[in-house]
Amino acid sequence: MKRLAFLFVLPAVVLLATGCGGSAKMFEGTWELVDAGGDPPNAPSTKVLNADHFAFGGETADGRVWAGGGTYRVEDGKYIETVEYHSIPALVGKSLIFDFRLDGDRWYHSGDFEAGGRKFHIQEVWKRVDE
Repeated sequence: MKRLAFLFVLPAVVLLATGCGGSAKMFEGTWELVDAGGDPPNAPSTKVLNADHFAFGGETADGRVWAGGGTYRVEDGKYIETVEYHSIPALVGKSLIFDFRLDGDRWYHSGDFEAGGRKFHIQEVWKRVDE
């Protein structure tokens, strides 16, 4: 019986120890947007995450500033942001669920959601610039 329990517990311990279990800690740091839906971003954008909060901001090519932030968590293999403030007020209070993959210093995430009668599709690649 002990051996059977060991066979189930060991893989879980290994996954958690390597960060594959979905720990939010793997996102902590400063990120720069390098790809927005298959295209380079129109203007620089930065995203900063600590243990449980995120904030991002940038300026569009025509000089408009956009920003947002709130809390985030990793749950059931998904990255989830709960928006507390945003340039698009209809997003405030929404929990946005993203598929994600971390590969070296790159963070790939994508998701679909609705807010204020508008559909959004996010497909981004962020590059870690600081931990």
